[in-house]
Amino acid sequence: MVYNQADPKTPIAPKRLIACDRSQGDFLRPNPNSGVVWHYDRRDRDGDGKYGFEETLHRCLGAVAIDRGLLYVADYAGLLHCLDARSGKVHWTHDQLAACWVTPLIVGDRVYVADEDGDVTIFRLSAKERLMAGSSVEQCVYGHPISSKNRLYLATNNTLFAVGRSTDRQRPDPGWRSLRGGGENRGVAHGRLGSNLKLLWRARSKERSFAAAPLIQNGVVYAVDEEGTAYALELETGQVIWTYDAGEVVLSHPAVADGKLFLATVEGRVLCVDAARGEQLWSFTADSEVQSGVNLTDEFVLFATQSGSVYCLRIGDGKPRWQYTTGDQIRSTPTIADELVLVAGCDRFLHAVELKTGRPRFKVDMESVTMATPAVLDGMAWVGTEDGELLAIDIGSGTIKWRKPLGDQPTGIRSSAAVHPARLVVGKNDKRVYCVDPYTGEVMWTYRARAAIHCSPTIVGLQVYVASEDGRLNAFDLMTGKQLWQHELARPAVGAIAIDNQRLVVVNERGEIHCFAPEKR
Repeated sequence: MVYNQADPKTPIAPKRLIACDRSQGDFLRPNPNSGVVWHYDRRDRDGDGKYGFEETLHRCLGAVAIDRGLLYVADYAGLLHCLDARSGKVHWTHDQLAACWVTPLIVGDRVYVADEDGDVTIFRLSAKERLMAGSSVEQCVYGHPISSKNRLYLATNNTLFAVGRSTDRQRPDPGWRSLRGGGENRGVAHGRLGSNLKLLWRARSKERSFAAAPLIQNGVVYAVDEEGTAYALELETGQVIWTYDAGEVVLSHPAVADGKLFLATVEGRVLCVDAARGEQLWSFTADSEVQSGVNLTDEFVLFATQSGSVYCLRIGDGKPRWQYTTGDQIRSTPTIADELVLVAGCDRFLHAVELKTGRPRFKVDMESVTMATPAVLDGMAWVGTEDGELLAIDIGSGTIKWRKPLGDQPTGIRSSAAVHPARLVVGKNDKRVYCVDPYTGEVMWTYRARAAIHCSPTIVGLQVYVASEDGRLNAFDLMTGKQLWQHELARPAVGAIAIDNQRLVVVNERGEIHCFAPEKR
């Protein structure tokens, strides 16, 4: 209660702006009639006499959730706090790495919390931190989630999501299994990473450079150097698990899935290697050298050659399923769009062929060659050209929805686009990063780097990571373009940036593998 020195026995009336103005003689006394049992604003849990970031309750916009004696509250700094509801004792805190606007939701023995990055994290209702699962709607969540009849409902700024239990057997997180993460080549990682990273470890190849992008799956990093040596390293430590020597130069991007690593050589050989032991399982020889990346479905291995052929092999034994021929060399990675395979190259066309048969469905005249890989989302495909244009193509009709030149210079777009439902990010040889509306082509923001952008960007949450040819790795706010973080790699990054399990991995032309993790706040 607030008193004033002029009458120290009588509480003063509430005031509009400042309840207790000490400059006017106000002071505080405990309220003898208070019903407060405990209060929590901070706790020195490690006993060092200081209050760290995770030991403090920051500004809160949502309410508390209580069940079975446990209290949960999420704050605007991104922390989820779990307390004993009776005593106020802090059991644990978890950093969401993004602002939380909402009240946690308790359903049965699960606790759901959503954040501004669109990530939904699920914990077991427990006095010990038990992280069970996580997913992302890839849009800001500002409304409180609710549950009804085995459905979770989430409202973002423009979309309502209803989430239910899948009838299919749950599959493990595929990780970052190919050049752009998955079959659609969208360049979007699941989960969250934050915008302030530290170098966790760095490893080097045997005095050789990299030309192929790294992969991440099941806690293992896979990288293949130019001389054809494949490395499997522990994601958390960088310790080498095994190496495999293909005996030939490798300039194409590998892929990994279901315990198998696939790489292709300039001699035209595609090799399948046991991802756990580094032992060759099968090989296939194509009609010419391969500089295209490898892509995968559950059944098939897809790649293209310098002669303009697209191959589909059976994933189990490497036997060919079909072969499709274009008019010129192909350096981009085939893209999977449901039952179609999209491939673009130097014959100036985007080709769509049926995944199971290889029969042509349509082709689109891009009026320029490309070395960029098409990206797919919701029935649309985007690809940049050597003339500096970005094209949006309706896959259903096989028609161009829009085409826009990026910037004032007709320099090429070598990087592949990263596509979010509200933003598309791509780099260009004019040293600029462009963020556009994927459905109109309107430029939302740009960033001028010191060198060209060849390495393809990657989106995670509401951040996008971009590497330029001067060896700089940058993080930007996806919506505004604000630069959030930068790191010097010393040499240009190669291929694309791989992100999985709160780890970012990139390789460079010096033959180095860099692994980054969120900086503890």
